[in-house]
Amino acid sequence: MKSTQLILFFLFLLVLTACEKEPVSITPIDMLAGKKWYLEERLVVSPSESVRYSFIGLPTFWFRLKTDSSYMDSDGYIGRYLVEQSADTLLLNVTELNRGTAKSYRVNYLGFNYLIVEYNMNQNLTRLYFSSRL
Repeated sequence: MKSTQLILFFLFLLVLTACEKEPVSITPIDMLAGKKWYLEERLVVSPSESVRYSFIGLPTFWFRLKTDSSYMDSDGYIGRYLVEQSADTLLLNVTELNRGTAKSYRVNYLGFNYLIVEYNMNQNLTRLYFSSRL
């Protein structure tokens, strides 16, 4: 009787380990692509002052990144994007084709529904807070 229980126990363990799934690896592109990202707040920090603009719940600027590396926004611009990841930095590089401009944003926070990016221009740090409004 004990040998039957022992065999059943090992069969149970074998079936249990055979059903284990591989861990799913989620990339930054998985979290960014396929959603509209709405600008909720903008913080501009200059050497002399900080100014915060809030757009929460209002019609506002949005952009969408697709899995094919294409970009579009609410102003009608289209382009391409590239996500660069190093050990401690995540960059979102956007090239707007119909405007002919390229910008690089440092990603401060990336969650499934929230995104914070920043860039420097003319001694001002601009931090943009986005949500997917889900």
